[in-house]
Amino acid sequence: MNKMRILLISGGNQVGQNILDALADRRSDVKLVATNTVATEISLFDFDAVYLTPETRGAPAAFERRFSEILALEKPDLVIPCRDDDVVFLADYRERRPELAKAFLCGNRSTAEATCDKWLRWQFSVERGLPFAPTLATPAGAQAEAFASEHGFPLVAKPRRGFASRGVYLVCNEAQLRRVATQDGYVIQKYLDDPSIPAAHLRSTDQMGIPLFHSFEGTKISLEIFLAPDGSPAGNFSFSITLSNDRTMCFERYESGEATALGEQCIRAFADAGWRGPMNIQCKLTPSGKLVVFEFNGRFNGGTAARRLMGYDEVGLAVKTFAGKELEPARYSHGTSHVARRMVYAVPQAEEIAKLMRDEHWQRATGADRK
Repeated sequence: MNKMRILLISGGNQVGQNILDALADRRSDVKLVATNTVATEISLFDFDAVYLTPETRGAPAAFERRFSEILALEKPDLVIPCRDDDVVFLADYRERRPELAKAFLCGNRSTAEATCDKWLRWQFSVERGLPFAPTLATPAGAQAEAFASEHGFPLVAKPRRGFASRGVYLVCNEAQLRRVATQDGYVIQKYLDDPSIPAAHLRSTDQMGIPLFHSFEGTKISLEIFLAPDGSPAGNFSFSITLSNDRTMCFERYESGEATALGEQCIRAFADAGWRGPMNIQCKLTPSGKLVVFEFNGRFNGGTAARRLMGYDEVGLAVKTFAGKELEPARYSHGTSHVARRMVYAVPQAEEIAKLMRDEHWQRATGADRK
């Protein structure tokens, strides 16, 4: 029997690791293939085959040529993007090659662009009536002062494009606001948590100095929706994420009527906009008790494996709705909460890395054990 083939674009990152974990006990009938730009990501050799590629966004023409070659060689039943840039590329390729659309886990390009640009996210949400954190694009000039007057300090400054909170700042006073408001490529966003927490931190740093480790992430609510290729709803799941001691992520199922209703509202909005596949919608429960969206992205993410343990199998949904196949049932029980800790991995053997770098392709030997 021919194995089902799943291709991950940029599979060497954390999202790829989550997909590996979500499929860990049901790979006997699956061939997992990954692309990646570097050979040294430690999880790559847990796949069955790996192809090196140019950068998706940095060298788009070269990447597309390589991607087309890999499609012809592997003939995947499902293609999963693992980074925001991959989502945009795949959505664009899908529109130009509609005969391949069913295999690509994404929707249309315009919505994909909104998932990668924080100003476009705000515009998308306003147009469709989604409760999104008030947002202002830079350079802003006098608008920034009016924005601060309306929403107060602190404010959050974020790069329009970016991920994992890189380059994000809390803007705490007018002098900082004037500086960030002159920058190109940023957005300024209302701070949705209790402002007394960063205020207390500032007072503490004045007295004691800067803590070596600190974070203001707190708890956020994540809505996970899934749209089948025909636009029909296939999933609506919500859970909370809490960072503990800057090391441990605690995931708990979050059940509330407001979260379910907002998920349904998002399903309608993204379906009407032409999105298909997963959409991760990150929210804060504000001090007033209202759920407000502050980010969304159209791919699997760092909580994918944890959600599978909670009973929400989004990788299985993708296989079923986009590839028309069924994964074998899970062989362990579900729970309502899970903890993710940093793990230690064995470094792949030097000869395996050398082979991938030399040949730009690595294939697991027949019968070889996975690491």
